[in-house]
Amino acid sequence: VNCGTLKNINFGKVTYADDRTTYNATAVYVCDENYTLVGSGTRRCAEDGKWNGTEPRCEYVECGRPLTLENGTYTLLDDLTTYQSRVSYRCNDNFTIIGHDQRSCLETGKWSGREPTCKLIECGEPEIPDGAEIPSNATFTIHSEIHFRCKPGHKISAVSTNDVATYKNGGTTLKCNPDGKCCGLWQSPASAPWEVQYINGTTHLSSIASYSCNPGFRMIGSRLRVCSENGKWSDNAPKCE
Repeated sequence: VNCGTLKNINFGKVTYADDRTTYNATAVYVCDENYTLVGSGTRRCAEDGKWNGTEPRCEYVECGRPLTLENGTYTLLDDLTTYQSRVSYRCNDNFTIIGHDQRSCLETGKWSGREPTCKLIECGEPEIPDGAEIPSNATFTIHSEIHFRCKPGHKISAVSTNDVATYKNGGTTLKCNPDGKCCGLWQSPASAPWEVQYINGTTHLSSIASYSCNPGFRMIGSRLRVCSENGKWSDNAPKCE
């Protein structure tokens, strides 16, 4: 049984495995560059002397120009937008690319993957000096400037030249020290039935004093007192009875 040769298709050709057209031989269709095959790419010589299946066709593939990349540009690497052509994306200075930086034109007539985006580079939140704070609306994108101020109850150290420090290019010299409004040590009589401990070892703003009664005594009142902005300990001292 010999099925004979098939005619070539438009924008493509047909080849034969093992150069045979006899029974069980296989014909293979291949499209020209920038064309894609629609239909089955192979046919087999049947025992009735005919090729099974139907003839496929080759269709031209055009993906078109990609969309404009905001804050970036793209380059057609092959100067084409047809099948298997490639496009490369690049972001402008100070922006970083999110997604793949290359795509290719698929046989479906669409660019592979998803279009990337360009995002302004984020530096992340800097380390905040002790006793300092930054505005709640501060931004951390590239070239942003962050202004530190001392928290209430703190004052600028002598090594700082201004009450505001700018964080730019990696550092700040701002130092914020307690402003001197210390509540001081609580003076207890020698015979007092309690002990006072200072939890963070200081008596300035936000320091905490912790009271404890001697064995056999019961505490009445709050066990903890906090150093306030007015330089006084909060509440009244508890009693041990």
